[in-house]
Amino acid sequence: MCSQRIPRGRRFFLILVMLVIERYVLYGAIDEVLDLIPELDKDADMTGLGTFLRVFLFYCVSRIFYPVGGFIADVYMGRCRVIHMSLWFYWIAFALLTVAHILQGLHNELHNASVLYTHILPIAAYVFMILAAGGFEPTLIPFGADQLEAAGSNELSSYFYWYYFAIQLGPLLNIFVNSGLSVLLPAQTADTMQVLATIIVTTCGLVLHKTLEHWYFKNILRENCIKLVAKVLWYAARVKRRMPQYRRAFRYGEGKIKRIDLAKRRYDGIFTGNQVEDVKTFCRLCLIIFCLCGYFFSQSGVVVMMSFRVNATIFTATANSSNVAFLQSLSPNMFIIVNSITGLLFVPLVNHIFIPCLPCVSIKARMAIGMIVNAVAILSAGSIEFSLHSGTMSEPVHTLLLFIIPTVLITLPETLTYTSALEFIYAQSPESMKGMLTGLFYFTLGIFSGGSTVLFYLYLRPSSNTWNYANYYWILLAFSVMGLVAYVIAATFYVNRRRPSTESEEVEERRLFYNNISMP
Repeated sequence: MCSQRIPRGRRFFLILVMLVIERYVLYGAIDEVLDLIPELDKDADMTGLGTFLRVFLFYCVSRIFYPVGGFIADVYMGRCRVIHMSLWFYWIAFALLTVAHILQGLHNELHNASVLYTHILPIAAYVFMILAAGGFEPTLIPFGADQLEAAGSNELSSYFYWYYFAIQLGPLLNIFVNSGLSVLLPAQTADTMQVLATIIVTTCGLVLHKTLEHWYFKNILRENCIKLVAKVLWYAARVKRRMPQYRRAFRYGEGKIKRIDLAKRRYDGIFTGNQVEDVKTFCRLCLIIFCLCGYFFSQSGVVVMMSFRVNATIFTATANSSNVAFLQSLSPNMFIIVNSITGLLFVPLVNHIFIPCLPCVSIKARMAIGMIVNAVAILSAGSIEFSLHSGTMSEPVHTLLLFIIPTVLITLPETLTYTSALEFIYAQSPESMKGMLTGLFYFTLGIFSGGSTVLFYLYLRPSSNTWNYANYYWILLAFSVMGLVAYVIAATFYVNRRRPSTESEEVEERRLFYNNISMP
């Protein structure tokens, strides 16, 4: 059963390689940009406004263009072209960063600063990066799944878990490469070499994608889904709720017709049954995505908080040590390292053991299980902070428990909920809306991640009291529980997309439509 859940084919592995390259580039990209802007420099204790703005810009602002990128790929340019264009945007951004670092080195020797490399070039590079990220990530998910068109449902489901595996692997490689360069080279030289290494990786991705482009299955451009949604909803809002005058005998027992269904041709509407069902599915998926906001907010909030606590503890422990230079370079990213390694371990466990052993657990149920585990993780982290404040737990034991228990419990729901949500969106989305709905998922994730970062800064900035840390977790727990309740209600009443109408049914609808027009 495990072998059936391993996607096969060279296109699948090529997609994963491209994703690792993109995540390697993206993780270091925004950090490199913001390092050049003095106003966003990190504070020594990693608790200041600079760090807050860095996280907020990464999580929230960078995902504004995700729905737009997915929409353009579905309707106008095609997914393969959008991916290629996004890689070019990354390359241009790092070319600008390379110039900025070279100018910075020259001006440092002359003890002079220029707004060109401190603001203009970094901001221009940041704009290119958010455009590249907005086109690449929401497009690659449906594009990679399209390459498995001859695969079974198990292989298609497994694709999303290995996609998450690549998401965790890319930043991990970036951290180790950059940390190694920072140890071996002087600070200014290391920064320049990190940018050069990233632009080399981006160039390899461009060459690889263009050279092997003939391997891919290309998607067919579809109709404008935004216009379709607007037209169907506008028609449904204007039409009077009435029973059609001419109905076939077998339709008398259908019951009360929904207003949006009156837009179908079989009920004297002007749209086909598939078009109306596409719009209904779009609205249902938007509701499901919105109901995940409680999970997004709480999960991102606990990750930011635990990253701050764990990284600050390790930074303090290694600050006076001269023999662990490499560990000191890793300390600002230690929580991400642990979280990524845990995610790499969870993917095979969930994909090859949990899902095959429990085939009756649906995608929506896996998402709910992940949200429950997320609430348990927040509860455990809050209990550990409360125990430290009350004096029943020592600092070393606190750090060890905070490293092990909540980190493991946070990564497991991310493996379940994140991947299951992407799989559910792809499986349910109409073909013309897959990229846009995937981008909408990431946009919602970014907005509420930014909101949790705002809460983190506003709530904890005035004080460093550990009681505030525990209360912060209780706030996140409340959001997590409310999000879980909202999702369970929405998932319970969710109606899966109906099968597309057959050609004979479409012909029958057209015949009824034209017959009704010709009647006096």
